[in-house]
Amino acid sequence: MVEHELIAQIKRYRTEIETALTATDLESLRGISSECDQFMRRHFPESGLTCKDPGAVLMCLNELSEVYQQAVATIERQKAQIGGQLHKITRSRNNTNSYLDVAGNLE
Repeated sequence: MVEHELIAQIKRYRTEIETALTATDLESLRGISSECDQFMRRHFPESGLTCKDPGAVLMCLNELSEVYQQAVATIERQKAQIGGQLHKITRSRNNTNSYLDVAGNLE
């Protein structure tokens, strides 16, 4: 793969991840992340890549890494929020069952 194509592809992944994060579209984020991971495994380390500007490739990779860190933080927040909701639902269900038991005993 030619260096400029590599940089363009990395930038495309970064943009797609940013778009998915902005929309909080975790399903798209998962797909893009998987595709990006496969791409990176195929092309790094790229034995046939001759970098005229390795700094540009490194800069793109650093920017992609920053977006990935944002994605991880977003997913962790979503997991915590869903965990809290599940806890509330479980507690509500348990309370409902307790009220029904008490009501059944009052009859």
